[in-house]
Amino acid sequence: MKTPVPILLILLLSALLSCQSNRLFKTSLPIKDSVNYAADSAFEHLIKPDDKLSISIWNHDDLSVGSIFGIYNSNEVYGKWLLVDKKGEVAVPAAGKIKLAGLSTRQAADTLKILLSHKIVNPVIVVRVLNLQATVLGEVKNPGVFMLEKERFPV
Repeated sequence: MKTPVPILLILLLSALLSCQSNRLFKTSLPIKDSVNYAADSAFEHLIKPDDKLSISIWNHDDLSVGSIFGIYNSNEVYGKWLLVDKKGEVAVPAAGKIKLAGLSTRQAADTLKILLSHKIVNPVIVVRVLNLQATVLGEVKNPGVFMLEKERFPV
């Protein structure tokens, strides 16, 4: 009758030692929370295909598309924007097709300043991405997709 006790002990020990927690998402990279990611000074949105851009040139509404400097609303709803094509190019008035994909909005504005400086003396140019959005999921009051007005937010 002594043989069942060691067998029971072995079964009990193997049952206890075989339990381990399973991690569904394993990563070797450090996880950055969204607050620190947004506050990171190195983070800048890079223009990519299918982005909607508005290009504002101070005192030149004829060359601007969706100008923030004009008296009329430049909202995306009114269709005042340029679409970045699959090649990463944008057809800018008075400058032609320009490759802006892979550049930040600041770098795109600097590129346009160089290209338009032969037509405009000291151009003031602002490039904005209109289709920046964030998705909020989980147990929150208002989940959904939200359009972002600014590229960077203070934390």
